Amino acid sequence: MQLLCSSEDMLLFGRYDLFGRCEKACIGPAMNFNHGKLQWDNHHAEDLSYEEFVQPFMGKKIILLSRYPLDVMVSNWAYDVNIAKTYEGDLPAYLDDPIRGLGRLFRFHNLWASARDEFPGLMLSRYEDMRDNTALHFRKIVEFLELPLKLEIIGEAIEYASFSNMKNMQFNKSEENIKVDKAKLFRTGDPGNAEAHHVRRGKVGGYRDYLTDSVSTKLEASIENEMVDWFGYSHPFHS
Repeated sequence: MQLLCSSEDMLLFGRYDLFGRCEKACIGPAMNFNHGKLQWDNHHAEDLSYEEFVQPFMGKKIILLSRYPLDVMVSNWAYDVNIAKTYEGDLPAYLDDPIRGLGRLFRFHNLWASARDEFPGLMLSRYEDMRDNTALHFRKIVEFLELPLKLEIIGEAIEYASFSNMKNMQFNKSEENIKVDKAKLFRTGDPGNAEAHHVRRGKVGGYRDYLTDSVSTKLEASIENEMVDWFGYSHPFHS
């Protein structure tokens, strides 16, 4: 969007105007990125309802971002322990936590899966698909948003937003103007601690580096049992 609009600023679509309208660029739909009113520090699984987390988006085109739950949990745990410093427990305790753990993740995802037939404009975008073939999946997103399919711009955007470039950007002073809601996009803890980097590993199936085989197998089974098949996570992703 920044390239299409020749904008000096990065468009992150996290703002509303005084009339409650989503941020809009020079082309394409008005957009907003959010976590569906999720309160990270106090929402339990049972607090997540259809009326509050799904119904407000009725009639809108939705891109639902998803990633294999155990990789999500490891990423969240590393962030909360090393950057936000809002959690002190180990990873197994984090996974069982009634607020931060797997139960709430299952609830959020399954709410959307159960309502998917009510959203003719709903696209599931999985992290694993984007990592597997970035160009193909990103083109699908561009087409879904009915944006001009300019391959040279898509290629430039993909290169700029590549994992390796983001790793460099998080410690590059020239990128400090990239912010979300007045906070730096790349919030990072101790530079000498690889687990305290905002852009950390990006590894598909990386959770197995943090959990024993037996624990991983048990948790993979719980994902197969608890998550709707629509997400495609009935079988684990191993790198």
